[in-house]
Amino acid sequence: MDRNRAIDIALLVCVVGLAVATWAALSGTHGTMTWRPCFAVLATIFLALAALTPHTPWATAMRLVMSVWLMMAPWLLAFADVPVARWSYVITASLIALSSVPGFLHNPALSANHNASCT
Repeated sequence: MDRNRAIDIALLVCVVGLAVATWAALSGTHGTMTWRPCFAVLATIFLALAALTPHTPWATAMRLVMSVWLMMAPWLLAFADVPVARWSYVITASLIALSSVPGFLHNPALSANHNASCT
């Protein structure tokens, strides 16, 4: 399977950056419970590790699941009132979703259906 490892490295850098941004943004707040941002970061790390699979369609799907999770996490876990944390999650989710686009554009199943319809 041919995979672009640059996307995997960028994914891991985004997740580490998100963990640092979450810790920095929520370290000074007193109204947020500690387990919520920790759970958000742990779930994101779990999804990122799942997206490192060598199977391109599965990796693309996991990146999309992770981007949906990141978009919803600040509101689900009630730390969306901290702007730095909220925007960190939204921007990271957008970057990860954009990194999934090449996986869908170069999907062999889509190419086979396109080639079959042309003949």
